[in-house]
Amino acid sequence: MATTVGDLLDRMPNPRAVIGDNQPPEPTPFELTAKEVNDLYEEAKLWLDGEPIATAGQASEVGELRKRIQAAAKAGEERRVAEAKPFDEAKKKVQDAYNPLIHKDKGKTALALSALNTALAPYLAELDRQQRAEAAALRAKQVEAERVAREASQAAAHSANLAQREEAERLQDEAKAIAKTANHAEKAKAQVHATGGGRAIGMKSVWTPTLEDPAAALAYFRQMRPAELKEWMLGQASDIIRVGPKPPGSIPGFRIAETKQAV
Repeated sequence: MATTVGDLLDRMPNPRAVIGDNQPPEPTPFELTAKEVNDLYEEAKLWLDGEPIATAGQASEVGELRKRIQAAAKAGEERRVAEAKPFDEAKKKVQDAYNPLIHKDKGKTALALSALNTALAPYLAELDRQQRAEAAALRAKQVEAERVAREASQAAAHSANLAQREEAERLQDEAKAIAKTANHAEKAKAQVHATGGGRAIGMKSVWTPTLEDPAAALAYFRQMRPAELKEWMLGQASDIIRVGPKPPGSIPGFRIAETKQAV
């Protein structure tokens, strides 16, 4: 049988079939870090089985394991920073572009809104004053109307005059209507409605504490929030001994205990 071109091609070596062409791809930085850390973690579990370290040799091996774990953490952090760098730089570029426009504190929108609120504040304050004055006037009118209605009712109760009783009923209804209007006026808020609709612009109360009597304030928090006060005092003491005096009794009311830790 004659040899065909196909037979010749089948006998030729495949240039792509080289040694190692079926090997898996190189691990990613994350995969490399995950393998290193997980292997070291499992090795650490073998040491941390509840038995204490009893010999210098064991302590030396544990020290070596600590050093390898620290190195893996450092290498992993370097890989993370390298992988994240393009994203961090891209994010910073976007943030730097938008911040001058819409930053919640320093952007043009924030500055413009703050200035507009300042411009509206006097008008809203005057509107609020007028509404409070109107509500007070209505409440005074209500008191007077109730007094007149009460006197009319008392007089009609001892009278056989039907018209007089009808007038007393009318005065009572009138007093109730004024009271309803006064209630509505007292609940009214000073607001400005933007042209075209949207949320109304109003005012809000902002409460700012000023410490005037530290002893009284301390007594209040000792009674009302003892846990939070204790946590705050412990935090203050920790800050002091971190950089300042450490002997026992150096902070009144605290016992300063010293412990040794591996570093």
